[in-house]
Amino acid sequence: MISHEKLFEVAVSYYVKKKLQREIAEELGVSHVQVSKYLKQAEERGIVSVTINPPHVSQGDQRWYQVMFKEMFGLENLILTPGVSNTDKTHNILIEYAAKYITDHYPNTQLNIGLGWGKTIFDMAHVNSIPVKKNFWNYYPVCVPRQIREQDFYDYRQITSSFVKNWGGTIDPSVIEFFRLYTSSEELARQIEKIWASLDIMIFGIGISFTRLPTSREQLFSDSVATEVGNKDLVGDMVNHYFDIEGNIFSPRNEISQIPLEIFKKLPNTIAIATGLRKVVSIIGALRTGLVGTLITDIETAKHVVEYLK
Repeated sequence: MISHEKLFEVAVSYYVKKKLQREIAEELGVSHVQVSKYLKQAEERGIVSVTINPPHVSQGDQRWYQVMFKEMFGLENLILTPGVSNTDKTHNILIEYAAKYITDHYPNTQLNIGLGWGKTIFDMAHVNSIPVKKNFWNYYPVCVPRQIREQDFYDYRQITSSFVKNWGGTIDPSVIEFFRLYTSSEELARQIEKIWASLDIMIFGIGISFTRLPTSREQLFSDSVATEVGNKDLVGDMVNHYFDIEGNIFSPRNEISQIPLEIFKKLPNTIAIATGLRKVVSIIGALRTGLVGTLITDIETAKHVVEYLK
């Protein structure tokens, strides 16, 4: 009888290293039929587990979670995507579904779109499978860091230009320059805040606790404010408005150009996108702020949110 160790070796060669059964057979000095039998034995002995992920979320699940999130958080709109065992694949599926939902749901008319930052929005900007370009959409950043690093998830210039390239639409270079100079004069600040108040839609991710990933945000604050944010019991942020798990909001000021909370609260369409076990408490806190109109997440994350609050 072949040992567990040998079956494990065969399974790794086939499933992880992506070798052909013929190649494995040559290495072991057996027939490819024998390799097929080894792989079947590996599954029977529990060495290999095969998971089949459904390509969609059932209507029953969608309705049930919509009702649950409405009861728990008062959330108006929940969009669920399939969840898979691989975190990166789940993220990629979520990004594609979110892009499809937004571009299908909102018309190609004159709309002002506010854009957040972070990996989720950065990746959304690079979805290039939009069938009909949104050529009448205008994009505006809703937060601007103190400094920008190359290839940065917080680079609002790259994010907005990537949306134009891949989704269609426009940006006004002079307005982007206004954002860079936002804090240099009260007149500029008033102009930018007037733009923010005109937004029809704002799309943003939900960030995790600042203390769990401080180096990625070191360009956002001075050391003193970073210390203050780090010392608070916060579970996440939305466009640099931080919150605890109860939904109480803390907004660092005079450190960053960001959409003011009073404008954020009045926007007609606020769309948050988030996935993953580590973001469960962040999602809970975000929904409790009352700032999220639509949440796009995967069904496994939604399940973890419900279980966390049981």
